[in-house]
Amino acid sequence: MYGGRAIDDFDRRVLKTYMDEYMGDFIFDTFQPFHFYHNDNFDYHIPDDGPRDSYIGLFYPTLS
Repeated sequence: MYGGRAIDDFDRRVLKTYMDEYMGDFIFDTFQPFHFYHNDNFDYHIPDDGPRDSYIGLFYPTLS
């Protein structure tokens, strides 16, 4: 992966390619959800839209 600074047009092109490939619109596709990590015990995904407390409950289940 790219680890330097974007100092010229080529660097910007490389970074844009990485962003399009790894952070593209496909992450927000509702018909085919994207999972950052998924196994039998855990599913790391983008949570549904909701109030702040619903997000806090994902990280701290005892507080919700």
